[in-house]
Amino acid sequence: NILGPAIQGQMWGGLIYNNLFDGNSANYYPCVADISVYIDYSYLDTLRIANNTVRNNSTDSACIDLRVSLQYMTPPVHGYIEVYDNEFTENTGKSMVRVRVPYNNNNPATDFLYMENNIYVNPNCQYELYDDVPYGSPNLDVSNNYWGSTYLSYVDCVIYYYFYFANLSVLYYMPILTAPPM
Repeated sequence: NILGPAIQGQMWGGLIYNNLFDGNSANYYPCVADISVYIDYSYLDTLRIANNTVRNNSTDSACIDLRVSLQYMTPPVHGYIEVYDNEFTENTGKSMVRVRVPYNNNNPATDFLYMENNIYVNPNCQYELYDDVPYGSPNLDVSNNYWGSTYLSYVDCVIYYYFYFANLSVLYYMPILTAPPM
């Protein structure tokens, strides 16, 4: 039990793997992870968030907040942040995961996110995923996740993206998993 983010800091890569984040809380700050991720051609490492169980955490903000700074990427690269095989359940907050890129992004053509095979079941979060990446940046592909339902109208309601606010990037979530991954 931690009051405030369990993980906080600036990262150029690394591994957050096989952890249990249970019962953390914070007001106005992420309760699980508050990470600034810097990606540029001189640090060609990947931040992997995988095989974690994140449950029963509460915040007024996002449970996990990923702020991504894309610097001087030539040529375009893929998958510098990988979020996969995680279980996000029974958390409370504005959103479970928030992904954002500053509006002064130096390379809007970089495909930086891989997010698949996660379980999102957080009825006390307003949004499971909050896309705060500006329009003109890469579209986000978050297909092959389990969102707690197979109804597309439900999934549309638990993801905040371009169709809520046209100044954001487009997010693709199809196909969706019809059952939690094993």
